[in-house]
Amino acid sequence: MIISNLEYLERLEGTEAIGGSGVAISVNGEASGELTKTKARTKTWGKELPFGGSIAHGVGHVVAIGGSGVAIGVEGVASGELTKTKAGTKTWGKELPSGGSIAHGVGHVVGIAVTPPSPH
Repeated sequence: MIISNLEYLERLEGTEAIGGSGVAISVNGEASGELTKTKARTKTWGKELPFGGSIAHGVGHVVAIGGSGVAIGVEGVASGELTKTKAGTKTWGKELPSGGSIAHGVGHVVGIAVTPPSPH
């Protein structure tokens, strides 16, 4: 595609970039075996603050239960001047008296990003 005749666009030079905050949350779970159950949930939100500031927050949870195995993955990414992410997973299994087995897995991730207001 060729784009021409763009004189209606304004050229910006020497301007300051205005920052922002954002988070991305990803969770996944996989269960294998005869009986399986997985559940995943994420929630993110962001808010613009006065004087060019912003805040964003995200959280995610995942649970997997399987007869022969589970896999859990969580990831959080935050962008802004002040950021913090924390993630963790845990899996465990158990042999049943009937000769079968069951596996469990859980994961949790939280991300927060802040760009403070600047009155300048």
